[in-house]
Amino acid sequence: WLQLGPKMKKGAPKRSRRYKKMGSIGKITGTVCRLTHNDGIKRQSLIYSDEAKGFAETTSKTALGVGGVAGYDATLSDKAISAALSQLVENIINKCMDKPWRAYILSFDEGSCIISGGASQGLSPDDRFKVYRKGKKVKNPQTGIEIELPGTEIGSVTVLQTTGDTPETEISICSYAGESINADELSNYYISDK
Repeated sequence: WLQLGPKMKKGAPKRSRRYKKMGSIGKITGTVCRLTHNDGIKRQSLIYSDEAKGFAETTSKTALGVGGVAGYDATLSDKAISAALSQLVENIINKCMDKPWRAYILSFDEGSCIISGGASQGLSPDDRFKVYRKGKKVKNPQTGIEIELPGTEIGSVTVLQTTGDTPETEISICSYAGESINADELSNYYISDK
């Protein structure tokens, strides 16, 4: 879930002889949290947090007493917060894009497999990805959180065909080359583009 904490500062009007400006600064703090449920204990862990600022202003110009007058603009605060929110969403999307893509083996038969993911994730025929055996899990004594160590590359898959109606049901049929895979323990393997 995404938690937003709005913090907003209204800018004081800035005036000069020829220009009248009204400005507003919006500041938004966003936090992406994950709520897990293990053995009846609810734990909340922070995945990512960021802050963004947005600015909006209205300017009017007068020359020899002719021109517009900048009065109080109630929409400036909304515009500044909207700009800050847009920046925050962009920051979160960029952070998520930094994480490597992963898919999982759903079915395996010598030389071929079916993996999760399809066209909506950008998969197309002839794409090639690495296959990893999951790393060992260790418990951090300081935090009590279980950490998965990096996996070991054991082979590769090449997409032959993608199928499925929705992103949740899409699959890809692939050829496989590499070390043998235990078809009874497919949860010990994953596919990645890195």
